[in-house]
Amino acid sequence: MKINSLKVRKINKFINRLSKELEEQMREIQISNSNYNSEDMCIAGTPLYLHLNSYMNENVFPAMGLAKYAKSSAEKMFFCNYLCILLYSFIELYAQCLNVYYHLDLIPIHKAVDRSVISGGGIVEQTKQGLFDISGRVVSIESVIKELSKKYQTNEYFEIIKNILEMDEIRRLKELRNNQLHYQPVFGRFNQSYILGNDGFFTINISPNNADIDKKEYFEFVSLSERIINEEIKLIYYFVEMIIDKKMLLKEEKERKLCVVKCMKCKRDLLLPEEIISYMKVLEVLPVFPHNNECNGKVNLDIIRKVNVHPEKYCSIAFDAIRRTIGEDC
Repeated sequence: MKINSLKVRKINKFINRLSKELEEQMREIQISNSNYNSEDMCIAGTPLYLHLNSYMNENVFPAMGLAKYAKSSAEKMFFCNYLCILLYSFIELYAQCLNVYYHLDLIPIHKAVDRSVISGGGIVEQTKQGLFDISGRVVSIESVIKELSKKYQTNEYFEIIKNILEMDEIRRLKELRNNQLHYQPVFGRFNQSYILGNDGFFTINISPNNADIDKKEYFEFVSLSERIINEEIKLIYYFVEMIIDKKMLLKEEKERKLCVVKCMKCKRDLLLPEEIISYMKVLEVLPVFPHNNECNGKVNLDIIRKVNVHPEKYCSIAFDAIRRTIGEDC
């Protein structure tokens, strides 16, 4: 399957545009008042975000480019069928990331493989090591959303994520993917249909299609795929917002308060527990908190205001402040 140099340039330009859109979405994230110290904190969800980001850049975007600019009918059929699987696999990967980030402990989507007994090796190797039946609720986007709604207090990001997943485009994608896996390819040389007879039994009818791809179906699928990609980029965006801005609280949890103070050198707002501020005032010491690569200035202990944060965020900032105030071995 040869693709001429002009097509390669068009495909690469298209892939780069999609990658740039994803990158710009991430830059647009507005870090709220509860996250001034985020550069200095260990964000547990970062590898999950990078996993989603990598999947889009390395799998979905190239497949979209190849499907959009394929020349022959055979190429268009192949890349469109491939793209359909990749687009819904992103939704399954997204479910896995939410499952891990919120500690839902739902089992992997492929029930035959028990990840808990696997160590090392790639995915192909893992299928040899964990092949036995396990019980429990299997990860799916539906089960994850249901479990999150049951265990956690909702927030604006979760509501937007749910709305995206309920869009007609995502529903259509699921139907296309199910059709592809269990019935027939979205695009193919043969058309397969089932006919219910008078005797109550189904008969299968397989008939050849034209050698050329149906242009109307093809362009509709390409358009649908581009809209789906835009929504999947938004899903990554709002997942990152939950990581760095507002993680959902468990039903019984309450937010904690931190104080906003200011760096005397770069004038950036930072967060500190009020207890640490009181302690430093008693010692009459201005603490130094390296909060980014460019600045490790002293902190003005005058409290500007107080903000609510997730308990995990509070504990992380409090521990870091204690470590820097009392010593590395605390």
